[in-house]
Amino acid sequence: MTPEQPVTTGAAEVAGAAGGRRSHSWAPVSVLVLVVTVIALTYVATILAYWSMPGTGIIYQDSVAGSSARAHVDLERIDEVNNKITARIWLSGARSFTDPMTGRLTGDIEILFYPALDAGPVLLHQGHLPTQSAETTLPVSGDHLVWPFDHYASGALIAAVRPMGANPGPPLRVGVEVFDELHGWDVHTGDVQRPTPALAAPGLVVERSFGALIFAILLTAMIAVLPVLGLFVAVQTARSRRIFYPPMTTWFAALLFAIIPLRTVLPGAPEPGAWIDVTVVLWAIVGLVTAMVIYVYAWWSAP
Repeated sequence: MTPEQPVTTGAAEVAGAAGGRRSHSWAPVSVLVLVVTVIALTYVATILAYWSMPGTGIIYQDSVAGSSARAHVDLERIDEVNNKITARIWLSGARSFTDPMTGRLTGDIEILFYPALDAGPVLLHQGHLPTQSAETTLPVSGDHLVWPFDHYASGALIAAVRPMGANPGPPLRVGVEVFDELHGWDVHTGDVQRPTPALAAPGLVVERSFGALIFAILLTAMIAVLPVLGLFVAVQTARSRRIFYPPMTTWFAALLFAIIPLRTVLPGAPEPGAWIDVTVVLWAIVGLVTAMVIYVYAWWSAP
């Protein structure tokens, strides 16, 4: 063995140790940069998704030959559980039913719809302006249990006006205009079943907007991640990889109590007992309680 050999070997060991320290010191920084990047991108995606939500506006408008009257349907809110859309109904252009001087109705009239409204025809009274709206509900079909991918559809929107009195005349078909005020929903027209082939009219299709869908998915993912964080900290402490820190027990409690508030702010939060409760929420509660038990065990076994 030459005298230079130990010196060379020692230098190599020092260089290897220095390289190992450098790689080890860079590992936490890389993880931190990755986490911050993911959080920032998620936040930006949430903001962009929110601003991409469709605004209010007219989504459907038609007219009937020989009639200037038009029934207006202003969609206000949707009840996913009971399959109903609350709307306000009013009439415009009904010159044959109004006084030319005052613009008020000369007699009682009713606005009939197909499909029939839950409360029946909308009644407008004599002496009132036809533009005075009346609130009613429009029946739709859909399955709220598949939240947040649920969607709803109505029948063909066909409206008619019939004067009331001792001898009411036949219903007179009028045009329909639908105005969307449903926040977080994408409303458009689609082909649906019609009462007769001659009555051509589309129906409404209501789906969650892309922004609301992304928001719901992100919040659901946050609920699912909470127990992962708790279990990671608890297991590392139980394995003596990290020291026991008593105030951390309140952190576990904070994570546990954060589940319900996150659940309630979900867009169109489904009713209790939906699939998200059976899967994600239940997993979060069980996971966090398990993490607290492991952390208490680490406290008990600590010297």
